[in-house]
Amino acid sequence: MLGQLAKDKQGDRTISHAKWIASSIYKHAIATGFASQNPWPNAQCLVKTAYSDDVNGGFQRDVNGHSGDVNKVGAQRRWDYNHAR
Repeated sequence: MLGQLAKDKQGDRTISHAKWIASSIYKHAIATGFASQNPWPNAQCLVKTAYSDDVNGGFQRDVNGHSGDVNKVGAQRRWDYNHAR
């Protein structure tokens, strides 16, 4: 499953989230008696992911370039909400 996500050009974080969700499903299955062990903690993606070599490349710059704008909007909304009373 993790390899297929990488082949579909998903990034490291998406694959990590998928692994976390799958592991959580198994934890629940163990707790409810439907499974006896969780195979996900040691699972690894054996396929190179879409952004593994691009940490300092264009994708990361695009994300960082817009994060300041998002933070300003969020801060303004919080200030407006907290001071509207």
